Amino acid sequence: MHFILCLKASLDDRHRENLLNPPGEWGPWINGGSWLTIDGTPVDILLRETGRVEAVLKDCLSGRITIDYQCGHPFGFVNVIYAAETHYCMPLWQDEAKALDKLKDLLHSEGEYSPRMREAQIKPG
Repeated sequence: MHFILCLKASLDDRHRENLLNPPGEWGPWINGGSWLTIDGTPVDILLRETGRVEAVLKDCLSGRITIDYQCGHPFGFVNVIYAAETHYCMPLWQDEAKALDKLKDLLHSEGEYSPRMREAQIKPG
């Protein structure tokens, strides 16, 4: 976490300190993160707890799609957002555990798109 703090201050156009909102600060779905400006472009850094992402991916793959309250999301936070983030995420670095690679493998364990997840999103519950 210290590495993230140092890196963020050096990247931010104004070199602001204390930009990181720690895990739990932004609620259950957007765990925490930061808003930076890099070369004039607004950049969001969002923190995710990999154990929770894994559990949500398993729910999505089995067809359990939810919409939950999350501050800043006026129509709710749809849990399949985690699936989209996992699919499109490109890691800049991973430790030996390769948690993101494992989440991507789980997400694509039934092919490009889980039939139960697709069906749950198309048909109203």
